[in-house]
Amino acid sequence: MVNRFEFVGTVTHSPEFLRTAAGTPFCFLRLSTKRFLSGQERQDFHFITIWSPAVQRVAEQVGIGDPVYVEGRVEASVSSRHDSTRANTIRLIASRVVPISVSSPAMAADVDEPVGSFHELPEHEGLS
Repeated sequence: MVNRFEFVGTVTHSPEFLRTAAGTPFCFLRLSTKRFLSGQERQDFHFITIWSPAVQRVAEQVGIGDPVYVEGRVEASVSSRHDSTRANTIRLIASRVVPISVSSPAMAADVDEPVGSFHELPEHEGLS
């Protein structure tokens, strides 16, 4: 079985570097990607979580408008709400973030050194 995603997109907000109550670092990255549907360009927005001590580099080195390559896995869960309904949640957990440098307006892209390959933690403590 394969459970992975790969995006090439643009960072839409400054990355949020945070820590859980236990002190584990993590980062939220917001990404915009483009696709075509019936000949028209559509824009999608993605909320990605990055876990590991190296996430601070993402928060420091990746900014609004930067093109990046992100890969990782999809985490799905179902939870019960207070009104007895069920809520489906999909999380995108990044394992790698690589800035892309654009050397010409023609979009000839060279991949720079990765900001980091991130090894996720076994349990995402304190984040629901």
